[in-house]
Amino acid sequence: MILKSFGCSYIFGAEMPDDGRGGPRATPSRLTWPALLAEDLGLEYECYARSGSGNLQIAEQVLNHLASTEPAVYVIGWTWPDRYDYKNHDQWETIRACDNTKFSDSFFINYYSQYCNQLQLLLNIKLVSDILTAKKYPYIMTYMDNGHVFEVGTPAVTMLQGMADQVLTRFDGQGFNVWCDLNRFPKGPGGHPLQEAHLAAAEYIKVLYKQSINDYLHPA
Repeated sequence: MILKSFGCSYIFGAEMPDDGRGGPRATPSRLTWPALLAEDLGLEYECYARSGSGNLQIAEQVLNHLASTEPAVYVIGWTWPDRYDYKNHDQWETIRACDNTKFSDSFFINYYSQYCNQLQLLLNIKLVSDILTAKKYPYIMTYMDNGHVFEVGTPAVTMLQGMADQVLTRFDGQGFNVWCDLNRFPKGPGGHPLQEAHLAAAEYIKVLYKQSINDYLHPA
């Protein structure tokens, strides 16, 4: 069986020693915590994470696989909700606040809605987790920070947050990036956690999920 991972650069493994983003064909790291988990479980590993992607793009990638492939173990790392995805001639593009271009500045000044992006993230979490559960595929769903949490929410958001809390995996109660900061794991110049963080995260996840995934892979 295959372990498939989806997310942004933190799942891709940007700035890891084997990060292949600079080559003609981007090659995801095989030193990230999802890759290490796959190795420990004896599974093939396929990474579909894309550096800089937003949550709508991540959701579509997962759903495409759920619609057209055989059972697999899924690892999904939701990214920051302030990233706005759109399609340009069938290619995904993402507007990020850190881009610092005239286009991105104009978008965030005139069109960006924090509420809408956070609501969309919660809807993505609910939809993807429901389909994974219906198909009875094992999955681990994490996130980068607490961007899906509202200080003041509508009844719809409060309901969706409660549902998200039941399916999201936290690292000592935190998103992956916040957990790395709190543990002072080394990061690269671009701010991405390096090997020490991924090794620790892999061990953390193994404690939570290794037995249940093995039970799924090898039913009694």
